[in-house]
Amino acid sequence: MNPMTLAVAGVAALAILVIAVGVASSGSSGISDRLERYASAGGGKKKGAGAGQGPISDLIAQSQALANLNKVVEGRDFGANLSREIARADLKLKPSEFLFIWAGSIIGVPVLMIIFGFFFKALQSPIALLIGAMVGFLLPRFWLNRRKGGRLNSFNKQLPDTITLIANALRAGS
Repeated sequence: MNPMTLAVAGVAALAILVIAVGVASSGSSGISDRLERYASAGGGKKKGAGAGQGPISDLIAQSQALANLNKVVEGRDFGANLSREIARADLKLKPSEFLFIWAGSIIGVPVLMIIFGFFFKALQSPIALLIGAMVGFLLPRFWLNRRKGGRLNSFNKQLPDTITLIANALRAGS
């Protein structure tokens, strides 16, 4: 090997290393900030989640208790099934969030019945409250199944047009 060839190769390798370090240390944080601003839902606004600012959905999403509950729920069979049902209904909820909605519905409907019971005395009876709890139990699943059915119906309405489009494309290709 010629020493001149080794020297040129060493200088070229050093130049490539200097260029790589320069690119890595250059203003990539500015690019990252701009990308984060456009990727975030807030449009670049800084949110003080620790200070209790921002929408309630952001505060709920950052809850450690909810994250732990979500890990436990998703690890179970019913959590995986519930997650699949939520995805089929095209809802942007985690299984633990749906379970909180479900529990809130079970408690909330009888509470509303007690409040309205001041105007209608029949709503304060224990049987009516039990029926209200049953309605609260069934309401979220009914909503989930209705959303799932609506999505399936819209898919079925688009299916014949899609099959026709694919058939015409195959005919044009042959």
